Amino acid sequence: MKKQYIWILVAVVMANFVLLLFSEPKEDKKHPTLNEAATMPDEYLKNVKYYEEQERHEMSAYSLGKAIAAIYKLEGDVDSESFQMLENSVDRLEEIHKSILLNSLNSKEMSAAFEFSLNNLVHAELEISEMYAETNHMDQAKTALKYAQLHIKNAMLFHDSYWDNDSVHYAIEKQVFLEMDSLLKNESFSPMKYSLEIDKMIKQGDEILKI
Repeated sequence: MKKQYIWILVAVVMANFVLLLFSEPKEDKKHPTLNEAATMPDEYLKNVKYYEEQERHEMSAYSLGKAIAAIYKLEGDVDSESFQMLENSVDRLEEIHKSILLNSLNSKEMSAAFEFSLNNLVHAELEISEMYAETNHMDQAKTALKYAQLHIKNAMLFHDSYWDNDSVHYAIEKQVFLEMDSLLKNESFSPMKYSLEIDKMIKQGDEILKI
């Protein structure tokens, strides 16, 4: 009887191990801003640029449509202010989409629209990061911050393609990127201090959108 009990216990432990190994965290499934879905607008926008450089306009239009759909997916996971900012991004991206289809695309306008959209995604992820920090959910707060940093890194790539690296606009983006990097590496900040740092970045990021 004892031996049978041990085998049952082993089976239960193994079953739980397999479930942990192959299942995603529930939070990730519920919140696209905290999983790989958050990276998809960036990837599709980079594909648009690549296909335009190859003069494969049909593929660039397709990729831009996918980027817009990826942003729509994130809209359900943000606050009302971020939602409106993402809607503004979609409006600009749809104009670029029309230009591609009409073969009248201006590459500088495309880069500006992509940078604008990515910086709006930065704002959305920072708001999410701050919200989680304020409720002492630091793992989620740092995950959102990592995606915000990815967005601003890619925003700088599009900025670099049409403006001088020394512009005020680019300088703020670079500064915020470095501040994000420093915050991600700092394990000593309290949730309150972390939240204050994020709030400062949100204000800096919003300055970028006004320029």
